[in-house]
Amino acid sequence: MSRGFSLGGATFAFHCLPPVECRELAALLHINNGSLYDAADPVKPDFIYLLTNYWADCEPGASLANVPLRLVTRFWLQETLRLGRWLRPDSHPFFEPPARPSNLWLQYPTQYQDADLDDVDADGDVNMQDPGPAGSTGHKMRLPCSPSFLFRDEVPLWPYITAMLAQPIQNLHDLATRLQLVTLSDPRRRFNCLEYALNELLTQEEQTKFFKTVLPEMVRLVLHLPQMFAAPPPLLTPLEAEQIESSTGSSSKARVATQMHRFTKLEALTLVCGCFFGIFPDQDIVKSVQSNGSPQSKKAGRRNDNDDVIEFPYFTAVRMFSAPGNMTKLVALKAQKIRCLLQYFLRVIPRALSERTALSTEIIDFTRVGVHLPLAQGSNGPQDLLKLLTTQDLHPQLYAARCVSDALIEDLDEHLQIDFANKFAGGGVLNSGCVQEEIRFLLSPELLVSCLLFAKLERHEAFVIHGTERYCAYQGYGGSFVYGGNFEDTTALVTLPDGCVRRQCVIVGIDATDYSSARMEKQYSRGHVWRDLVKAHAGFAYPDAHDDHYSWPVATGNWGCGVFRGDRELKFLIQWLAASLRQRELVYVLFERDLDLQAKVEPLLTLATCPKAIEWDRQSGGVIQWLAGFLLNELSAGRGSVLARASRSLEQALAKLELPESKQQAKTSPVLDTKQEPSLEVDENSEATKKKPKTMHQMTMQDFFAPKQ
Repeated sequence: MSRGFSLGGATFAFHCLPPVECRELAALLHINNGSLYDAADPVKPDFIYLLTNYWADCEPGASLANVPLRLVTRFWLQETLRLGRWLRPDSHPFFEPPARPSNLWLQYPTQYQDADLDDVDADGDVNMQDPGPAGSTGHKMRLPCSPSFLFRDEVPLWPYITAMLAQPIQNLHDLATRLQLVTLSDPRRRFNCLEYALNELLTQEEQTKFFKTVLPEMVRLVLHLPQMFAAPPPLLTPLEAEQIESSTGSSSKARVATQMHRFTKLEALTLVCGCFFGIFPDQDIVKSVQSNGSPQSKKAGRRNDNDDVIEFPYFTAVRMFSAPGNMTKLVALKAQKIRCLLQYFLRVIPRALSERTALSTEIIDFTRVGVHLPLAQGSNGPQDLLKLLTTQDLHPQLYAARCVSDALIEDLDEHLQIDFANKFAGGGVLNSGCVQEEIRFLLSPELLVSCLLFAKLERHEAFVIHGTERYCAYQGYGGSFVYGGNFEDTTALVTLPDGCVRRQCVIVGIDATDYSSARMEKQYSRGHVWRDLVKAHAGFAYPDAHDDHYSWPVATGNWGCGVFRGDRELKFLIQWLAASLRQRELVYVLFERDLDLQAKVEPLLTLATCPKAIEWDRQSGGVIQWLAGFLLNELSAGRGSVLARASRSLEQALAKLELPESKQQAKTSPVLDTKQEPSLEVDENSEATKKKPKTMHQMTMQDFFAPKQ
């Protein structure tokens, strides 16, 4: 408090405050010369500062009925004393209790659990033990409805959020006003990108539908967060080596462990609505060690240089709603991104009104995958490292690979669709980013939930999202990206044993190393190649992407080869090896500008599928061992085209190879069994000899490399 400032002459009363808090405030007022209202005093004050709860659910008592009142909060009193001057109650949103509509109440279910309070034991100490199931780290999501979500450790934000959003929102001006209030944005901030999207990219019919039907239901879903998430969902944080080992048991091979959380489509919609309004708190977890050596977990607290922080992406779309007015291209780009998000709401909100049961039955699985390698890889040879990653009892074999240019990754159903991810899920999707990962998230905004759920990926981790739907088409890339209209997703829905329904779309996020500000030649070193191999191995390990006994292929492309300046030829080989170790075929998607890569790949594929190479691989896994040796030993020793060097290396290995004559001959020109009775001649045109077209699952390696008819 400033020297000389006093509350003298002001009269105060309390309303809807617990007795303990009333006693504390009375002592504070007494110290600062403030007076408490006494109804028996014949001299009545001109008005009374009524210190009230942040969510007053009752009217002031009869003793205050005839006295002018100014409702203020404890935060107003604290700031008045801190600054040493009288503050107008209407000068800050939190100086007065929220003006809620008469039909709006703060309702929590009886069994509501708060994420922060759940981590504290009976003695008030933070519980660092893992109370959850196997694979869970015990950290819970911080929801905006949490009573511990506070402004300056004092003001609970949920009463204000609900009161502000519950006010009628009839047009863009109302929406911008609510967004500024609930996000505490600078009042001078213009939501010009949102304005562009709503006014220029929506038809008049769509605008009317959005403000009259869609937006009110979005608000209603957000206001029901306490009922929908009575227990906060878990956060999927990095799995340490000890956790992976305890969940999988000891082994001489790489151990893969997963954390998974399942949301219904309705729950995902509610969370994305919260993202649109920008109401979610940061999920960052700060672990620091106290002076007595005991650990303490603090969420979204002030970080110190020595803090061990588990970081999360931000989960608010508000950054996407604004851009400097003189950057017209950026304004237009962000507006196109917002249009994709609006399409999601225009499509799904009507279903929430008419098909609520269906949205509560269809589910989306979010999985974090971690790989633990038990040995010191630096001293092991390629064959030893290969054994660490293989899941087969016998020697692994190289699976088929092919390049395609007539489809996009997101168009390939029943494939692992690779997301060239940032280590923070979503990358810049909620700001100005608009490359492969961001575009994929815009096509399926349910993916945005991963920004809330997944902590930053470690070098041995990937994430997998199974069950999202695509809602819009697009054109362009980067700065030329534009919304391309509605998209009807025909991906199959499968009923699971528990009766839930899940869409057969699997998206795998693997982040690449950034070589844009480092020496590009580092990516050819053994350590960097091994890092990418383990990363891809984690992503391709997802077990639920299969049909019967057939594992879905991997649909990928130039992973980390854009602004990160990765070598696309190297990435092709690493992903081919990783997919083969997970017994998956590789489908490498090329843009038109990358067609020269296909010409470079073909000589290597021709060598890898010649009869001698196939027999070598069948007998001893020779080709896949050669590929591992080339990547981990030979690659760093030379220069030039990676694929050209790989072709020469394989050609030399095959030239030196001597296979048993009988086995090699049996593969190339089978010998008829002399004991076999001669077969009857059959008309080649008969139904018995006509070959049925092979399905994708029946195709061999040679079929994949055969020229298209």
